[in-house]
Amino acid sequence: MQAAPTFEPEAVISAAKHQIISSNYKEVDQARSTVFSILAKCDEPTSIALYMQFADLEIELRQFKQATKVLEQAVVTHPLSPVLWKRYVGFCLERQKHSNAKKLVVRAIELLPEPSHGELWGLLEQNEHTQGDVGALKAQVAAGPVSAAVVVAPPSTTTSTLASIPTNTPVEATVAPTISPPEQKATEYFTKLPETLPITPECPHLLFDPLDTSGPLPPNISYHLEDFKLSDAVFREVLRLHDAQRQKEVDTLYRWQDLIAMQMKEGSELHRRHVTPDTAVVDSEHLIQRHEFTLRAASSQSQFIEITAMDRNNQLSAQQSALAALRVPLMAVSKDPSVVTDQRRVVHWLLEAERTWRRPPQQQAPRAMGDPRRSPPRRVDEHQYHPYGGRPHPQRPIGGGRGGRGGHR
Repeated sequence: MQAAPTFEPEAVISAAKHQIISSNYKEVDQARSTVFSILAKCDEPTSIALYMQFADLEIELRQFKQATKVLEQAVVTHPLSPVLWKRYVGFCLERQKHSNAKKLVVRAIELLPEPSHGELWGLLEQNEHTQGDVGALKAQVAAGPVSAAVVVAPPSTTTSTLASIPTNTPVEATVAPTISPPEQKATEYFTKLPETLPITPECPHLLFDPLDTSGPLPPNISYHLEDFKLSDAVFREVLRLHDAQRQKEVDTLYRWQDLIAMQMKEGSELHRRHVTPDTAVVDSEHLIQRHEFTLRAASSQSQFIEITAMDRNNQLSAQQSALAALRVPLMAVSKDPSVVTDQRRVVHWLLEAERTWRRPPQQQAPRAMGDPRRSPPRRVDEHQYHPYGGRPHPQRPIGGGRGGRGGHR
């Protein structure tokens, strides 16, 4: 009973904050580990309050990703706590993650009793960015039983274990042709880190993506492009946009790999906790946790792809606007696939012209040492030129004698 004050949420968070600040933020991970270890020993009311204050501490430290992880773990650990769900939704709205907030409300309403639904809908209705979507979300929740049956299906690795769990539901009610069509593709999972960016159907290509050059440009476009063959300003802008796109793709790929790596680590830890040598029958709670993890991972991946598609759309518009300002042919803000393909051909032509424009100075540099085809400078003949050649010859005195002192000069 003497250790009971240690489990007071305010005391735990105060001690963690003191440890972080006194160590000049070098012991942040140790402080978090201490809080998580205490959370595993608390009862439910204390755990809920501690999760709330733990998230507030991460927000105070400007660690918003860690705050998201804390709140996500909180609602997974206590899925029937309306306070945690409201705090999680409010945090997303504060961070302007409106899409996440709407998805969280739908998740919460599927788990919480009906008296708590009004407060969750109220959070969305009070926000100007989400109030217009409340009606559609309510309709989606109202049609929940049919759509929910699709996602409740566990992964193929646990199909055999589900058969050992007794159930009173008739077999005819669990098997519906509209829910599990025979042509449904098997779910694919990551077995290693991805090496390419995810596919974004909303914006499949940017102007500097690799292009099949078999399709030629129209003759009139080629004629107009000749004016840009020696334009240094256009070449510098094209190279700047090219480098910016490549750097953006590298940064996006790193974030995509970080997300998948985090999910793979979380899934491995979940599997290690659930699958033990003494596990004879799969616990239904474990199945629920695995299913929630699968849905959460798929939701995070879809949100990442949506954000990536928005970024690529904005980047495509910026590329088109920058080249249109330089009066490059065919450059206009458009998402039409055929227009974007022609614009990519124009950009490819400009890149090739820039390489050709940059190459001749390197080849012409040795000519400054001397051209063997040039004739040597002509030597001046002394008989053809004399400094006094244009002057009349001086007259010699008459008589042929040398003049004396009083003679003629």
